[in-house]
Amino acid sequence: MNKPHTLPFSWQRALVAYALQTGVTLYSNSVLWGHIDSLNHPYAVWLKLGLIGIVDLAGYVLVTWHLFARAASTRVICFAMALTLMIVVLVHTGGVAGYEGSKTENLAMIEAMADGQAKIAQAQTEAQTRANNESALKANQLGQRNTARRIITQGQQTVASANADAQKAFLDKAEAAKPHSFLPEGYMRGAMYWVLMALAGFFLMAALWVTEKAGHVEDANENGIPDALEGFVGGRTWTAAPPRQVVAAKPPAVEPQPKPVAIWQGGKRIDGHEPKGNGADRPH
Repeated sequence: MNKPHTLPFSWQRALVAYALQTGVTLYSNSVLWGHIDSLNHPYAVWLKLGLIGIVDLAGYVLVTWHLFARAASTRVICFAMALTLMIVVLVHTGGVAGYEGSKTENLAMIEAMADGQAKIAQAQTEAQTRANNESALKANQLGQRNTARRIITQGQQTVASANADAQKAFLDKAEAAKPHSFLPEGYMRGAMYWVLMALAGFFLMAALWVTEKAGHVEDANENGIPDALEGFVGGRTWTAAPPRQVVAAKPPAVEPQPKPVAIWQGGKRIDGHEPKGNGADRPH
């Protein structure tokens, strides 16, 4: 004998579906909101609200209509769209998370390279300057002042050239260290800011169209309340108002017409009517 469920199975399905949708929402918003903050956009708050009002709303609506719609076609279509949207959101979020992670790694690497390059350049400059000064001092002691000045000038040019080459090498490495993701670069540069919202909006409008076609199933008595909620709204059962009875108007009363008086002359009726029956109306 099967034991009854402590919690109805339909409620168990609803709890699992809403918990999964909530987890996807929390995961995606934590990543996408962080990316929005990194843009330093003046309307970052409105971007976040728009993300909630399109993507998150579409996810919860599709899950709800899959769980509680009575029409089988509505449940199947909403399930397919909810699953597709959930997969796209997770892939999109993963791509953005990888992109943001690579930006952080590249920034740390560039800072380390810059610090190391500065120390190397400083050490080279000090060593070159020290060597040039010693050579110039020796030439000056031998009375070769022009040679000493030339050594100092060439040393300064050598140091400047070495610093320029080091700076160019550093810039080349920094340029090569671009943020990357497993998603295409073209998508991350522009399409990532509208594809997800466009897909969610399309699915939501498609669901509205599908449920409009199934309105006669969801609200059979056409009282404006889905049949699944009948008995829960207001704590009582809602039924459609009885149809208005149309009472036909009574025909106007017909006044009785006076009985025509027969006119006889010489035993014959002269009013244009023939006697009826056995001639009871004939004068005696």
